[in-house]
Amino acid sequence: MHKIQESIIRLLNGNGMPYSEIYKALEIRSNLFDYHVKRLLKHDMITKHKNRYGLSSKGQAFYPYLKIEKQPITAVVIIIQKNNKIVLVKRNKHAFYGYWALPGGKICFGETIDEALQKICQIETGLRLKDKEYIATIQEIVKEEEDNKYHFIILLYKIKAIGELKRGKLFCINRLPRKIIPSDMKMLKTTSKQLLTSMMKDNKNKIRQEFFG
Repeated sequence: MHKIQESIIRLLNGNGMPYSEIYKALEIRSNLFDYHVKRLLKHDMITKHKNRYGLSSKGQAFYPYLKIEKQPITAVVIIIQKNNKIVLVKRNKHAFYGYWALPGGKICFGETIDEALQKICQIETGLRLKDKEYIATIQEIVKEEEDNKYHFIILLYKIKAIGELKRGKLFCINRLPRKIIPSDMKMLKTTSKQLLTSMMKDNKNKIRQEFFG
């Protein structure tokens, strides 16, 4: 969405405004302003009643997601035990490209936690979720030098799954690969704690666990 349209939506997040007041507040050329107002009307983001403009239901739903600042990513991570072994998958994207990891992924907008668990289990491993047990909530921050690079809020579950493993690999718990995400190794040992914080440093793709607990 164009930044002028975002500015109009921000101005209208209240009781609405007359055309002339919106135009005066933005201080842009009249033809440019008129173009973006018409675009918002066409896509049902704003409404017009006489000469007063306001946010439509669609515009109201969009308003909280205007990119004002970065937000943590909410995700689920699952510990799958099969044949007395642990299922790990290899990361093919950042963060932690090339590392072995527990299956996990984002919770999408409008998706319940149960739906996310089912989806991630199927996509990451090809298995089907049979039963689940909540383990912990983990806030994980990865820093590059002193800047925040990644920030995740992770819901950790242990699950029972059925079917044939199509993606990933089974590892004995006492013979895990060396190149595994450090926080995932800690998650495997998590049992009763309900809120944990993971702090990590990324220095030239060498990731170091500094704190977990």
